[in-house]
Amino acid sequence: MIKKLLYVVIIIGSIWAFYGFFFKGQIAVNIGNFNFNYDVPSFQSIKDGKKTLDSNLSSLEDLNTRGMNNATAHVESELKNYETKKQEYDMLAASASREEIAEANKEEKFLLDYLWIRVGNYANDNAVKFKMTPNEADSTLTFDVTGSYISIINFIYDLQNDSILNFVIDGVYIEGASSSQAKANFNVENVSVITSPNEA
Repeated sequence: MIKKLLYVVIIIGSIWAFYGFFFKGQIAVNIGNFNFNYDVPSFQSIKDGKKTLDSNLSSLEDLNTRGMNNATAHVESELKNYETKKQEYDMLAASASREEIAEANKEEKFLLDYLWIRVGNYANDNAVKFKMTPNEADSTLTFDVTGSYISIINFIYDLQNDSILNFVIDGVYIEGASSSQAKANFNVENVSVITSPNEA
């Protein structure tokens, strides 16, 4: 009789321990003065964790494929557009008269405050940071830009195509084209920066 009762207690204890492990992540055995409690990850928590991990891995894989492909296609499109504009400019320069070339090379004068606002708007639009250094000796502006590679390309494109600024950008150098944090340096020629309208 005692033996059967002991079997029943063991069976009930095993079922209770299995229930605690499966649903609560806890193994607990309490018999008389003997108490044993041990917390372990439950089967359900492991299952939920695996589901979250699979979802994160799927999102990462999608970013590495579709996201990277989209970014690469965008950069290639911008570079192709830049090359087209450059070819058009070279063709115009080759067929232009001396007067037209002189007019194109005429030094532009801009208020420094105006440049900071207009160039700063393009920087904000493309999420880049820039440093603009005027050089009065040779009438150039030197730009140092940081941001993602695509953002820098778009920033340069916006400056190049601003019909009011009419910037002639030269010596573009970009470092870190494969990273999310790139650096660029370039010059803008034939630009005189003034600090007061009276200097115009």
